[in-house]
Amino acid sequence: MKAGKLIILASSSPRRRLLLKKLGFKVKVFHPKIKEKRKFGEPPKKMVKRLAIEKGVYTLKKIGSLKTATILLSADTIVVAPDKKTILGKPKNINAAKKMLTILSGKIHQVLTGYCLLLFNFKKNNSQKTITRVVSSRVKIKKLSKAVISKYVQTKEPYDKAGAYAAQGKASRFIDKIYGSYTNVVGLPVEKLLEDIKRLIV
Repeated sequence: MKAGKLIILASSSPRRRLLLKKLGFKVKVFHPKIKEKRKFGEPPKKMVKRLAIEKGVYTLKKIGSLKTATILLSADTIVVAPDKKTILGKPKNINAAKKMLTILSGKIHQVLTGYCLLLFNFKKNNSQKTITRVVSSRVKIKKLSKAVISKYVQTKEPYDKAGAYAAQGKASRFIDKIYGSYTNVVGLPVEKLLEDIKRLIV
């Protein structure tokens, strides 16, 4: 894999962009405008995979011609509450953030990231290879007092994060243990992603 390989990232997440740049990729960002809503009765894994694919399809339609085969990466990350059914999205206000953190306090929850990798040849106008995957990590949160939660939600950190916390930010001290990929919790499971990129470009 050549250093500086271009990846088109179909995601608004600055954390994903940073992770890819740390891996040595050149990143061009597109912001897919899709409705990130759960369908009735849709299992969390199916939802996160569907959203990743929808982001990729949307971006593919918006991209202009490029001269060489290019990698397109789209992704979505969700937090599944300890009840294994409820999906905790991005909180819209302080009360929503408090409620989410109270739900997670002292318990283990699941973080799912779905991604879609597509090697596209624009000159031939067809996709060569596609890989989709859903990666799961489990996160154990320490018991959080009301005072700790109240102080944290006064920061700007929770409000663009699924589950109302940033594992790589101030909320890192809330985490007791991560089972599985840490970077998956941040937004991209880089270990699996690198394996799949190598498979894609072989």
